Amino acid sequence: MRQKDWQNNSEPIGLMEPMLPTEGSSHILNKLVVDIVTKSNALDAISQKETPIDWIKAKLSLMGEIDQTLRRIWDKFGVNSEEDEKFSNLHRRGFDSIDERMTSELKEILNAPEVQAEGGWIAAATFGKEASEWAWLIVQHADHDVGFQIQMLSLLEELYAQDNSVAALQNIAYLHDRIHVSQNKPQRYGTQGCRNADGIWHPAPCESISIDVIDELRRRMGVGWTLVDYFNFMNRHIPDNNLHKKILLTVDSEDIIFLSHEMK
Repeated sequence: MRQKDWQNNSEPIGLMEPMLPTEGSSHILNKLVVDIVTKSNALDAISQKETPIDWIKAKLSLMGEIDQTLRRIWDKFGVNSEEDEKFSNLHRRGFDSIDERMTSELKEILNAPEVQAEGGWIAAATFGKEASEWAWLIVQHADHDVGFQIQMLSLLEELYAQDNSVAALQNIAYLHDRIHVSQNKPQRYGTQGCRNADGIWHPAPCESISIDVIDELRRRMGVGWTLVDYFNFMNRHIPDNNLHKKILLTVDSEDIIFLSHEMK
């Protein structure tokens, strides 16, 4: 989930149009913008001379790089400043178009005979773990197409029940939460959240008000970190002397606030 619900007050810009940086934006961000446009243009140039499986793996690798470059841009411009607002207003539609194109490209890949033979998903055993992870990541960020996310969640759950090597259990947990948050429903595993006015990340409302229950659910799904550890990681940029970092869980209009462990 993006750190802010950005308001778009500018005209949409095309996916392949140069996205000029706003005045004063950092050189690093400028390079990221150029990088994402270059990689987007390169998608059409990927050769299909290799075997279909090699072509799918190569395309997903580039799509994953594009997705992560886009996330790095939002991370850089998501700290509640006026310049963030200017940058977002100028480029958001272009960036949204990139997510939309990655989703469209993935749907085309999933319809390939080689993928359909694997049950309709990028099975790690056939396409490699990296390709499978990239495919999931594209689905995870397809917030503009929740119907597609729901379809893929159902597919992953079905395939995992048949063969637990097809997909990572933790990815199912992340996608489940993503869909619920998009639908304004409480999440189950505490994987999704946003930043408040102070720039502190906190999880979106959860089904349970018990941190122990949430942590047990996370453990069963292989998520790994406890909710507090995840909170601390997401807020690792917050100064160590900030002793007021809190996690806010909202369930049935009841707010429960507790202090996290102090950042190490």
